[in-house]
Amino acid sequence: DNSILRAGTDQPEVVIKGVFTPADEFQPFRVTVQVNDQAPVQVAFNDQKGLADGSPQLLAKVPLQPGENLIQVQVKNDWRESTLSKRHIFYRRPPRIVGALTITPEKKKPFAELKARVTAPADLPLARIDVNDRQYDPKDVARVVAGDKEPATWEIRLERLPLQPGVNTLRLAVQNADGAASKEETITFEPLPLKPPELLLAERQVTTSMPEYTLGFRVVSESRLQAVELRQESKVLASFDVGGQKQNASGLFELPGRYPVALTPGASGNTFRLVAVNGDGETRDEMTISYVPPAVQLVVSAPAVEVKDAVLQLKGQVAFRTPQEARRNQYKLEGIRVYVNDFLQRSVVLAPLRVASNQVDFTADIVLNQPANKIAIECPPDLHLEAGARRDRQEFTVACASPVKPATLHLLVVAIDVRDRREQEKLVQQD
Repeated sequence: DNSILRAGTDQPEVVIKGVFTPADEFQPFRVTVQVNDQAPVQVAFNDQKGLADGSPQLLAKVPLQPGENLIQVQVKNDWRESTLSKRHIFYRRPPRIVGALTITPEKKKPFAELKARVTAPADLPLARIDVNDRQYDPKDVARVVAGDKEPATWEIRLERLPLQPGVNTLRLAVQNADGAASKEETITFEPLPLKPPELLLAERQVTTSMPEYTLGFRVVSESRLQAVELRQESKVLASFDVGGQKQNASGLFELPGRYPVALTPGASGNTFRLVAVNGDGETRDEMTISYVPPAVQLVVSAPAVEVKDAVLQLKGQVAFRTPQEARRNQYKLEGIRVYVNDFLQRSVVLAPLRVASNQVDFTADIVLNQPANKIAIECPPDLHLEAGARRDRQEFTVACASPVKPATLHLLVVAIDVRDRREQEKLVQQD
């Protein structure tokens, strides 16, 4: 009683066996079998005797209906005396997975596609599909390919199932209202080595006395680059265009680049990260620049490469590390020397020192006396500062369309017995 039979595994019928001992073996009796609400069917006895004492044996096949089956066996004689025996049989019709699972790996990727054929009664469609305990809606991954037959045939297709390196077991489970079925297959995934971009930095550790530095780099990739960025901490300083990249003679995608960055004194805050991305992943590399401001820095605005007039004014400044050093040394800057074609020019004119400034501005008026003129500006050598780099000389070449005729006589006038140095004057006269 209460047995469960399954379609596809068990036959859709049961065999009823019974041995009856009538009260009077000479009295005839009849046996009927009824399944659920169907009409009772009279069955015959087996020709062979069931027991050694000659008791008759019943042997009958009864077809089952889907779901619950109440089977009633009734024995009657002519006096309408009867015996009734009841049994419950449950006939389930779960889905069946037909044949083996078809698993196709994606090329070079850790994913696979799974295909399967499943049969299920038309009135008991698929209600749930699982792969390795991940549930899918049958409406999204299954379709009926033979619905005009019984049972109906479904095709299941699952894409981009994730794989791990090595052996992977994929277990497909399908379910309808009457039960479930499952089947599993294995697939081996051997990933190809990933080839993210290669970064080539000009330098990784740099010390400079300039407040600005130009980073140089080159990115090489076997596959097309998707992004190249220069970052400083969490800020993206530059995103380089990768749209026009082409393969070089070696078949590699290559992107050279240069980018100027502003620096702060010291090494802290001057770390820059280059990030490159292709289809195989991301590569990062860092460069740290230590900015050490010079003890003296002479900065002269570059004049035009070619001028018409012979008289030219230069503008510049001398930067110290601190405002205190600027105050201590501002008067020494009166000794800045300016040469044109190796001839000393007039003294520079210093501008008043601004409050809390570490820079002293100056101007210098010069006379050009050649079609091509070499100009040199030097800080005085008596700037006694603490140890540190010095950039205290600059040179330029300027062409002049109307130079002054070169001098033929040089007269040097030196003031005598003047105690205040600031009242001294050196004059170069060109005749």
